[in-house]
Amino acid sequence: MARTAINICNEALAMIGTEPINAFTDEGKEAALCNLLYPSARDEVLTLYPWSCTIARADLQRLSETPVSGYEYAYAMPNDYLAGGIVETPETMLPFEIEGGKLLTNAIEITIKYQKQVTDPNKFSPLLASVIATRLAQMISMPITQSTKISSLIDSKFELVLLRAKGADAAGASQEPGVEPRWVDAQSVYDPLDYEEDE
Repeated sequence: MARTAINICNEALAMIGTEPINAFTDEGKEAALCNLLYPSARDEVLTLYPWSCTIARADLQRLSETPVSGYEYAYAMPNDYLAGGIVETPETMLPFEIEGGKLLTNAIEITIKYQKQVTDPNKFSPLLASVIATRLAQMISMPITQSTKISSLIDSKFELVLLRAKGADAAGASQEPGVEPRWVDAQSVYDPLDYEEDE
């Protein structure tokens, strides 16, 4: 069965004890909030960790403009760029910056390994889809249920599901050979704290 954004939203709604929706255009607060917040929940979760389904490479196109910040060249970032990555170039020690959607450097050619935006839910592993659903549940819990107890439970669940998903994704990732990379435009990674479940 194909996974859809509605499936993920309904998983979130089930977590907070409300009825499922059939479409984002349904009547009611549930559909309206899911329609508004699902994209944000998805993209936020995708930036928390370099999920294997988001990793992409691209040879960047050099722009004709000359940067004003002291670098010789400006390169356009990929249209689907979501979060920081690794610059791969024979001249890995050359300085560079990502600024205003452009990569600035003195290197003549640039290849970047980065995180792309993924909107197709079928690309998500079951665990990653659950992380997105749980994050969405966090965002919609109080507006729908007005229950601090439910919100607290969802917060705890998110930490556990994220930790499990990161571990599973890391276990499935392969080590790739290549030139020594340099991390750029690094995103902070959320490291969940251990805690005990309520009985």
